Amino acid sequence: MIGGECKRILGLEASTKGFAFAVLEGTERLVDWGLVHTNRDNHALRLCGLLDLYQVEFVASKKRATGDKSPLPKISECQLQTIAANRSLRQVRISIADIESFIPAGKTRQGIAQAISRCYPELGSPPDQHCWQRDDPRLAVFIAVALGLGAHHLMKVPWTV
Repeated sequence: MIGGECKRILGLEASTKGFAFAVLEGTERLVDWGLVHTNRDNHALRLCGLLDLYQVEFVASKKRATGDKSPLPKISECQLQTIAANRSLRQVRISIADIESFIPAGKTRQGIAQAISRCYPELGSPPDQHCWQRDDPRLAVFIAVALGLGAHHLMKVPWTV
């Protein structure tokens, strides 16, 4: 709880074909989650649709490390900042180090996914990954949940894995 009431947070994780999202109400309730496939013409529109549907108060996204060579996110940082500002939303940027501080197994995407699946069984088991395979897009949903929880953690809301 923040300020005595549960706040809704939208966790966003960019992927090569769109983005994954997770809506959390407090740390106890996972409201909804999924993968949104977009093209460059409608990604901001799809994000605005989620914001309207879930009436979130915070948007949590990943803070990119310097030299990060991952694919460019479909929703640019500039667009996300503009959307958040226009809707009076607080944007929280979460680094991998922030996630590692409350998820001990958070050194890899697979480790994060396994820890999250134990706390939110409704997500199911994360897909098996091998080092020679590309990331399964479903892993992004687990990362979106971790980003939402990371926002709670940074705002000093107790939660542990």
